[in-house]
Amino acid sequence: MIEKVKIDSLEMKMQSLNLAPLQEPDPVGFSFETIGWKILALLLFLIASWLLLAFINRYRKNKYRRDALNQLNNTPAEERLALGLVLLKSTAIAVYGREQVASLTGAAWLEFLDLKTRGKSNFSEYHRQLGGYIFDGHLPSEADRKKIVEQIQNWISSHHVSV
Repeated sequence: MIEKVKIDSLEMKMQSLNLAPLQEPDPVGFSFETIGWKILALLLFLIASWLLLAFINRYRKNKYRRDALNQLNNTPAEERLALGLVLLKSTAIAVYGREQVASLTGAAWLEFLDLKTRGKSNFSEYHRQLGGYIFDGHLPSEADRKKIVEQIQNWISSHHVSV
């Protein structure tokens, strides 16, 4: 009952004030004609252009990777290991230079490969199998060959180029 009295007294107070209806301002017009929108459009265009050029540049720089992987994947399975090892060395020479890569052999070569992928490959694990294949002509088991070829594909696609 007390609440009803409060409401009634509030209504009475409002009526006694004789307030006019609220006057709202005219709506603000919206258009893209201000300089801020033009600057934003230009900024977005420049960012999109820069991203597109960066993508195109990266795509062109990685052509050697795509070519090597295509060549490896289009080779018969029994020849993939031999070709993969050749592609591995030639790709490394193309990227890091003949002076740095050509003299590397054995464990040093495998460590170099592992280092350039920052832990994404593990050629050192296959040191014995690769040494037996290269120097003695002993073909690794089918499972090891597949794993080594996968390591080669992984290295070609994920090695880091130091600038």
